[in-house]
Amino acid sequence: MEDLISTVQNQLITIVIEEVNLLRGVDAELEKLTDNLQAIQAVLEDAEKRQVMEATVKLWVEKLKDVSYDIDDVLDEWNTSILKQQNSDEDARKVCSLPTLSCGGFSFCQVGLRHVIAVKIQELNARWEPLKNSLLNASPESRVLITTRKEKVAEVMGSRREDMVSIETLSKEWCWKLFSHLAFSGRSDEDCKKLRSVGEEILEKCKGLPLAVKTVGSLLRFKKTEQQWLGVRDSKTWEIEKVEEDVFSPLLLSYYDLPSVLKQCFLYCAIFPQDYVIKKDELIKLWMAQGFLNKITQQNKVEMVLGPREEKETEDMEKVGEEYFHELAIRSFFQDFERDENGEIVKCKMHDMMHSFARFLMEKEFLLVKVDGLEEPWKVNLPSKTIRHLTLVMGVNIAYPVPMYNWEKVRSLLILPSGWGSRRERNLLNNIDKLPCLRTLHVNLGVEKSQWADEILPKTIGKLIHLRYLNLSHNNYSRTLPEAICELYNLLILDISNCYKLCRLPEGIGKLKNLRHLENRKTESLTCMPKGMTRLTTLRTLREFTVGRDEKMSSSKLGDLGKLRHLQGSLRIRGMQNVEEASEAKEASLSTKAGLHELVLEFEEFEERSSGGENEAVVVEALQPPPCLQSFQIYYSNGPTTLFPSWMTSLAMLKTVRLICCFNWETLPPLGKLPSLESLSISWMRKVKKLGQEFLGIERQEGDDYGESSSATKGNIIAFPNLQKFEMWEMVELEDWEYGNLFSNSSTSSSSGGITIMPRLHSLRVENCYVLKALPRHLFSHLQQLRIRSCAILKQRFKQENGEDWQYISHIPNLDV
Repeated sequence: MEDLISTVQNQLITIVIEEVNLLRGVDAELEKLTDNLQAIQAVLEDAEKRQVMEATVKLWVEKLKDVSYDIDDVLDEWNTSILKQQNSDEDARKVCSLPTLSCGGFSFCQVGLRHVIAVKIQELNARWEPLKNSLLNASPESRVLITTRKEKVAEVMGSRREDMVSIETLSKEWCWKLFSHLAFSGRSDEDCKKLRSVGEEILEKCKGLPLAVKTVGSLLRFKKTEQQWLGVRDSKTWEIEKVEEDVFSPLLLSYYDLPSVLKQCFLYCAIFPQDYVIKKDELIKLWMAQGFLNKITQQNKVEMVLGPREEKETEDMEKVGEEYFHELAIRSFFQDFERDENGEIVKCKMHDMMHSFARFLMEKEFLLVKVDGLEEPWKVNLPSKTIRHLTLVMGVNIAYPVPMYNWEKVRSLLILPSGWGSRRERNLLNNIDKLPCLRTLHVNLGVEKSQWADEILPKTIGKLIHLRYLNLSHNNYSRTLPEAICELYNLLILDISNCYKLCRLPEGIGKLKNLRHLENRKTESLTCMPKGMTRLTTLRTLREFTVGRDEKMSSSKLGDLGKLRHLQGSLRIRGMQNVEEASEAKEASLSTKAGLHELVLEFEEFEERSSGGENEAVVVEALQPPPCLQSFQIYYSNGPTTLFPSWMTSLAMLKTVRLICCFNWETLPPLGKLPSLESLSISWMRKVKKLGQEFLGIERQEGDDYGESSSATKGNIIAFPNLQKFEMWEMVELEDWEYGNLFSNSSTSSSSGGITIMPRLHSLRVENCYVLKALPRHLFSHLQQLRIRSCAILKQRFKQENGEDWQYISHIPNLDV
C-alpha cells in the first residue's frame, strides 16, 4: 500500500512540475493577451465606422468580437478559479483526498484547476495573429445591403395601397423650432447667430424626419465650436444610402459621437422587445452584468488576476451606470420618461426607429423570438454561434424550449412572458448548463404549483461560473434555492422578489462575496437570514432583513447589519419583536449608512401582545437611522407613544411617514415638527381618541395666548409646513380632532393667531373613523381632493347642500363623500 501511495505521489509531483512550468508562462501569455486586446480595441475603433459600408470589414469585426468575447471568458475563468480557492478551501481539500502539495504558492488542486485556463490563453493568442494580419489587407470595395422601411415591404406583406398611411415629414418651420431648441440650448445669442447658417445646412440633411432632427440636435448641443459643427455637416455618414435610408444616417452620426463605453450600453438595449418599458435600475444592473460599468483597464484586469494585487479605489458601478444612462437620455437615445416623486427618471422607452437601429447594428449578436401556439416542449437550434444575447417572449400556455445547438456562446438569456399563465416546464432550466458563458439569466417564474418541485433551480446552476445577474422573481410556489447557487462566485445581482413561498436562503450564501444587490422584496415566508450574510460586505441592496427567533444561534442577528456598511436605498426589517437587546440595535449601525433613504420596521403581523411593548420602544430608540432618511414606516408595534423614538423629529429630510397598527398608542407623536414631511398615513390605532396640539409639536407655555386674535407670538409658528397628503383610516376610537385654545377649530384659514397648520395640504382621506365628530375647517382651504368613507357622523355634516359643513368643502374639485 505504501509503495502504491509513493508511486502515485511521484506521478503527482511530475504532473505538478509540468503544470507549474505551464503556469509560470502564464504571466507572459497574459501580458501578450493584454497587448492583443489593445490592438483589437484600436482596430475596432476604426473598423466600426467602416463596417456599415464594407462587407469585408463587417466580417472581420465579427471575428474580432468573437475573439474578444473568448478572451473575456478566459480571464473570467482565471479570476473565478482564484475566488473558488479563496471561498472553497475546505471543499477542495475534501475533493483532493491525497496530501496537498504546495508549489510556487499554488496547491496541487489550484494547479490542476488552472491548467485548462492557461492552455486556453495560449490558444487565444495563437488565434489572434492570423486574424490581425488578415485585417491589415481588408478590401474597401464591398457594401452591406439590408432591408429598409419602404412601401414594398408593406406590399410584400399583402397590404393594399389604399390601406397604407404615409406620415408626412415636418415642415421647415417646425424642424427649425425642434432643432434650435435642442442644438442652441444654453448658448448665447451671438453663438446662435454665428452657427445658424451651418445649422440650416445640417437640418436640410435630416429631410424633415422628426427623430433625425431630434437626434442630430441633441448631438450638436455638445459641439461647442463652429469647426465641430462643420465636421458634422461634412461627415461622410450622410452619404450612406444602404442603411435604412434617410433615417439611420443621422442616427449613425450621434452613435459614432458616443464614447465606446456608451456605444455598448446603447446597443445592449436591443435585447428588449420593441416598445418595452425599461426600468432604469434594471437596465443599469444588466449593463453591470456584462461588465460595461467597470472603470478598469484590461491591463489592470490582467494585473488583478495575477496577484498579489494592489487595492485600487474604483467608482461605484451604480454611479457610473447612472451617468451613462443620463448621458444617453440627454442625447435622445431614450424617451417617454416616467419619474418618481423626486423627479428622478425611473422608467423609459426607446423610439421604435432607435430600437431598430440598435438591432441593425447588432443583428449578428442579438436574437429576439416571440413564441406562441406551441404547447409541447420544443427543441431550438440557434442560427449561429455568434448569437450572444437571446430574448424569448413567451405567449400564454407556451412550453419552454429545450436548448440544442449553438447555445454555448450565449451571454444573456431573457425570458419574458407576454401574459401570465405561460407553462413553465423545467426543460429549459434542466439544460441550463448548456449555456456555460451566461452572464445574465432573467426568468420570470409565475408558475402553477404542480409544475415545479420545492426548488426553483437545478443543481447544475452552479456550473454557470460567469453568471452575474440572476432574476428568479415572481415564483409563487418554490420554497428553497439550491446550495449550488453559492458556487456562483461572480454573482452581482440576485433577484428573488415576489417569491412569496420562499422560506429559506442557502446556508452558504456568504460565499457570494461579490454580491451587490439582493432584491428580496415581498419574501414574507423567510423566517430568518443565514449566518453567512455578514460576509456579503459589498452588498448595496438588501430590501428585506428578517430577524429570526434563533433558538439554535444559526441565523443572522440585527446587529450583523453593521457589517454591511454599503447598504443603501430601502430596507425593511421584519421580526423586530425578536430583537431582545438595545445593544443589538446599536450594532446595526444604521446611522452610518448614508445611502439609506427608506426604513421600514415590522413587528409580528396582526399580533396584539400584552407585554414587550416597552422593550420594543427601547430597541427602536437605539436603532438610530441616518439623518438623510426620507421615508420611515412602523407596522404592528405594541410600544407606548411615550417612548416614541426621540430621533424622529430630528430627521430634517423625512418626507414620508406611515404608522400602521401601533395598537397601544394613545396619542400621536409630534409629527408637525418635521419640516420636510409631505405624506402622512396613520391607521389601526385603536386607543387613540383625540388628535390635539401634541400632534402639531407646538408646546403651549404658561401665559401664552394663541387665540384667534392673539398677536403675542414673536413669529409665525408653522406645523406640518410641507404636508401635502394625509391619510387616516381604521381609527375606530378617534372622536375629536381639535387643538383646544391653541388654534380655533372654526377657523377656515390655515393660519390663526400666529400659528399656521398644514398650509400646503391638497389631499385628505378619512375612512372607517366611525365616531369622529368633525374635521377642523382649516384643512379645507387648499384641498384639491377629499375622500370620506364609512364615517357616519362626518357624512352627515358634509351632506350635499344642507350639511352643516357642506359650504366649507363644496369648492373642492375632487370630492368623494
